[in-house]
Amino acid sequence: MARRSKKRTFQALFLKKLKKSQPEWDASSETVQEDGTRLILTKYPDYKISSNKWSYRRSYLFVQNRAKIQEGFIVEIFGDNEFLEKNYQKILANYNRESFEGFNGRILVYDLEYHLIVGRIFKDGKSIAGRANIGKKSQASPKSATPVTQRAEGQCTAYYLVTTYYDAYGQAYDQTWDFLYMDCGGSGGGPGDGGGGSPGGETLVYDCYGTLNGTAYMAACGCIRGETGIPACPKDPCVERQNVSARAASAAVSSQKSTIISNSTSVEWGTEQNINAWPGGTSYNNVAARAGTASNSFTPTFVWNATDGYTLGAAHGHPGGTGPSPRDVFWMYDNLYNSQLVAAGPDAKNYYQTNVSITTYTPNGTTYVVQINDWAGISMERQKFMMDNTGYNNDYIAEAQNYMFANNSTDNGTAGIWALMSLMGDKIRVYKAEPGSDTFEPLEKIGFTVQGKPCYY
Repeated sequence: MARRSKKRTFQALFLKKLKKSQPEWDASSETVQEDGTRLILTKYPDYKISSNKWSYRRSYLFVQNRAKIQEGFIVEIFGDNEFLEKNYQKILANYNRESFEGFNGRILVYDLEYHLIVGRIFKDGKSIAGRANIGKKSQASPKSATPVTQRAEGQCTAYYLVTTYYDAYGQAYDQTWDFLYMDCGGSGGGPGDGGGGSPGGETLVYDCYGTLNGTAYMAACGCIRGETGIPACPKDPCVERQNVSARAASAAVSSQKSTIISNSTSVEWGTEQNINAWPGGTSYNNVAARAGTASNSFTPTFVWNATDGYTLGAAHGHPGGTGPSPRDVFWMYDNLYNSQLVAAGPDAKNYYQTNVSITTYTPNGTTYVVQINDWAGISMERQKFMMDNTGYNNDYIAEAQNYMFANNSTDNGTAGIWALMSLMGDKIRVYKAEPGSDTFEPLEKIGFTVQGKPCYY
């Protein structure tokens, strides 16, 4: 009964995303990570490789939170055959960690549509700067190909495990291509195409953005990731509000909220929201809240490492009861140039952009959460702010005053949201939770009002 229940939950949330193979639920197992995160593991059929260097396994992995499946991934692990025979289940169950004693290999994590999220390189048991992905090239069919497997002369595809090494500035300085297998029949069932190109130069492979050997791909909303500057398709706010609510209700974030509100009386108190692992982390580190330097200033400390965690947000109080400010939004943008995030490479940057938010609390406990919907658009707003920050802030204040005058209102929080939406439009998404609640609703600007967007799911 329990297994059928899990399957129904899975089908309701993820079934439409699966491209090829269905999970083997009868062979699934459960495990619990050190931080208490519960995982369901089940096999994804392997493809045959012809490599003297690498052995390989792959599986479905589903992350549970509060008895519900929160996320699903496809995980591929490459390494020494003897090492994987002994340690595969342990590595799989801790797929988002950055160290495994004695492991020299690669871990590739995909979403359920087989788009690469991150490809990690492990050397002497530790994750090092770089990126692993599957690359391919076209070449003439080998003479050994039979009429059954050979599609047409010149239409075979060779697949490689591509490893790109980065320096401390996030720049690639070396790349290796290790042959895995060749498909001449179109039925190889091989790995997800995370981008890549030809090591021998026979075929030039461009992604949808026109970048040679790039990693951008076509999604429902158009060309994303790679060098597009678009980390993901815009999120459905009625679905995303559930993720926002889940983060707010987590033990660490809830404890931080109480401390921040009770202390933000004359000076802003705040802290960071650092997730313990990525992707698939469900636990936030309990970073102690602290006082800012002034009544209108709190400066978060961004980190991106296995020891301190990975900053996916910051929260602080606004003693004056105002809503989020332009500076709050620009904090999210400015972190794109943090040295730790840059050194972690493009996969980390995409993950950060897709998941980061800024949270503010008013003295009565009203909570506002802002996410960036259009990073290129916010880049333009940031440039305007840098050219004339006084003028930009004055425009923000003027819009807030216009709202209060038009509505005969003294609600500084809603006035601030109105002003922020007036300046930044659909470049941002804003969510609100009432005092004493961690249940959020997306907000929209209608006429001279700010209203909750109706959500029926």
